[in-house]
Amino acid sequence: KQDLMQILKKMLEQELIQLMQQLLKQDLMQMLKKMLNQMLEQELIQLMQQLLKQDLMQILKKRLKQMLEQEMMQILKKKLNQILTQEMMQIVKKELKQKLKQHL
Repeated sequence: KQDLMQILKKMLEQELIQLMQQLLKQDLMQMLKKMLNQMLEQELIQLMQQLLKQDLMQILKKRLKQMLEQEMMQILKKKLNQILTQEMMQIVKKELKQKLKQHL
């Protein structure tokens, strides 16, 4: 009877140990999964931020280029107008001089 109890006790201990090991393994796996997920999330977030920054830079560059082009066009128009106005004034002066000469 004593032997039987001893054997039973041994088996129960063995069973308990296995169970504990299993639980520990599962816990460890859970923890590992959690850590991995966190790391992956972090990595993903950083990647997204980087991509966003690049996109923003692209947009900014494009916008700046547009603004510069518009500015250049304004300046060019203004300059052209000045030149044309001067040219017109020259022509008008010339015409006026000729008319004056004719009348005198």
